[in-house]
Amino acid sequence: MEICLLFLYNKERGESMKEKKSTARSVVIYIIELLVIIAASQLVFTKVIRPVSIIGSSMYPTVSDQDIALINVIGLKESELKRFDVVIIDWKQSDENIIKRLIGFPGDHIKFVNDELYINGVLYEEDYLDRDYVARAKASRGVSQFTADFEYIVPDGQYFVLGDNRLNSADSRTIGCFSFSDFIGKEGVVIYPFNHFNWIK
Repeated sequence: MEICLLFLYNKERGESMKEKKSTARSVVIYIIELLVIIAASQLVFTKVIRPVSIIGSSMYPTVSDQDIALINVIGLKESELKRFDVVIIDWKQSDENIIKRLIGFPGDHIKFVNDELYINGVLYEEDYLDRDYVARAKASRGVSQFTADFEYIVPDGQYFVLGDNRLNSADSRTIGCFSFSDFIGKEGVVIYPFNHFNWIK
């Protein structure tokens, strides 16, 4: 009888220890998985996409003040930049990243006359501008032009950018051009507020 009880006790004790080991192993695996997820998330949100809080209305109505967007930052190559891309810029004179539209490439001759954009003598349609907003903005300011006339030659190794909200934008007209190394990413999607969900392009 005593031998049987001792056997049962040892059996239960062994099973209990196995359960404890199994539980401990599960906890370790869970912690490892959690660390992997955190590391992967960190990689995604720094090397693939980057959350950006929009400050100011210089790109309105493409994006609005206080919008939160996810911007593509993976593998940005200078050769893949396209005219009129929306780009995120590391502005060295400020602690903030800025969002603008790429208008001019190195050596481009940019000219605005009567709200028409000419680059190297060729007229370009700015289809990305919201015409209704342009009309309202001019009326509210009491001006006849959304983009004041100017002429500019982009220096070598530099890029010329403008905000879509021309009457309320600090851009290359006032703060100068930027080099490719200043570009963090391009295009993306507004994810908040939810009613502002929109692809940025």
